[in-house]
Amino acid sequence: MSLSATSPMSPMAAPGSVPVRLPLALEAVKLELALDVSDIRTLGFAESVRAGARRIDGEYLFDLPASGLAAGYQRIAVVRASAADQHTLLFVLLEDDGETLSVAEPNADLAGLAAFAEAFVELLQRL
Repeated sequence: MSLSATSPMSPMAAPGSVPVRLPLALEAVKLELALDVSDIRTLGFAESVRAGARRIDGEYLFDLPASGLAAGYQRIAVVRASAADQHTLLFVLLEDDGETLSVAEPNADLAGLAAFAEAFVELLQRL
């Protein structure tokens, strides 16, 4: 199992091309370090991401199949990380091999999912 530090959904990466390695924000790096890929086999993807989010005092929002959103990935989870008074959305992607995780920040490829996640957070705050 491995944890990838690449930002696979770079707007500079053409579909099917090799991902461009981009520097991640501090919260993304913290989440990446908090994820334990060995948990995937025992806990499953969603629970592994929940555990990683808890380790950084973040919130696991939801996960969904990646089909149609990100080629080469099985699932995408959305985590809301907080630093000071700011909140950041982060995406945890499970590759097709079922063992490799990548952390990505919102970008042009995931803009629709990011907007949906923001609306989801707003709805939760109103309840």
